[in-house]
Amino acid sequence: MPKSQPKPSTLRSRIALWIFLAIVATLVTTTYSSIYIASLAPQTSDISIGRDPSWYPINLAGQQSELVAFTNEFLRILSEESKTTMTFVHANSTDNLAGLQAGDYDALITSVLPTENYNDHYLFSDPFFLYSPVLYVKQDSPIHSLEDTAGKLIGISAQSSLVFDTKTNFNAVYLTYDQAAQALEKLSNNELDGVIVNGIVAHVYNINLYGNRFRPATPPLNDDGLRLVTPNTLKGEKLIALFNRELKVMREDGSYALLLKRWGFPTWEEETPRNLRAPPHQLDYRNR
Repeated sequence: MPKSQPKPSTLRSRIALWIFLAIVATLVTTTYSSIYIASLAPQTSDISIGRDPSWYPINLAGQQSELVAFTNEFLRILSEESKTTMTFVHANSTDNLAGLQAGDYDALITSVLPTENYNDHYLFSDPFFLYSPVLYVKQDSPIHSLEDTAGKLIGISAQSSLVFDTKTNFNAVYLTYDQAAQALEKLSNNELDGVIVNGIVAHVYNINLYGNRFRPATPPLNDDGLRLVTPNTLKGEKLIALFNRELKVMREDGSYALLLKRWGFPTWEEETPRNLRAPPHQLDYRNR
């Protein structure tokens, strides 16, 4: 005998139940995510972040205002995601850690590296803007990594310690330079096979002066960059955790790379946007 078909009323009841369960699951997931983000946020909803808009002593090849704009937008996204009011306040370029210690602001954007000298008193985020040295070569160069530099003439800053680092020294012939512009001109004239140079400076010169004649052959060779730093307190720990979490999300969904490109900065890592969610901080990059 053929199986009896469920009554239409029964089917409608089942469909309604499935829809109800799906809605409940979505609400539970969303609520859990909101609670998790809220648990990372500091107790106060108003966070002041010190920033020196001159970015001294970093060499940005004239891109200071672009970096201010980048950090403005980055902070706006972070504020929206964490539902926390974050504002920049002016920090003294000569001793801005003193202002942090004095309580002039809750956190600080700094180029100071997280060495052992600071770890007892401060907490540092992951770097969110790198200006590390990068190996630049001509577009048609056979060099695609440091391993390819053996026996090649490579320009390097006279102040750089990388030439003595066994992790980056692959028996290249190093010629020191005082000015990045001088080294890049020698690269353009085939007097050098490559130049290890501040990645931001090389990017700006390459685009504006050399018509994209060069390309980076390596990712950044160290972790020189901007970080968020806070006092070593529970409030600081929560703020750093929140910052690192949102930075990771932005890297994964592609918005971090797009934000760098919007303000004319290079993206050193391959960013593959994920279509797992539609982030509320999607940006319109068509108008600049």
